[in-house]
Amino acid sequence: MTVKKKILNYLKDHHVGADNALLGSRLCSIFGLTSSLLRKNINELRVEGYPVCSDSNGYFYAGCPEEIDVSIAHLASRSREMARAKEGLRRAKDDFGNERENNPDEVTP
Repeated sequence: MTVKKKILNYLKDHHVGADNALLGSRLCSIFGLTSSLLRKNINELRVEGYPVCSDSNGYFYAGCPEEIDVSIAHLASRSREMARAKEGLRRAKDDFGNERENNPDEVTP
């Protein structure tokens, strides 16, 4: 069984509903994963259609449709913030080099 499926089964068996959320750091410890690998596995489960949700208390298997709605809203908010960051980086790229010309007194590392 893959680690991804083990995570899914663990959440389904022990952490159903937001009241039973488990911190990501605890899941990492249980499955011997880095936080980035945990997020990758959680994302893959969601892409495959499993109702693995999260909130400020950690990850959990949805206990009702409303918990899925809350996670969807949270992901939408994060997506908007990522889009803003992406646009900021695009502006930085467009201005790259110009900031040194416009601010000659700034010390560059």
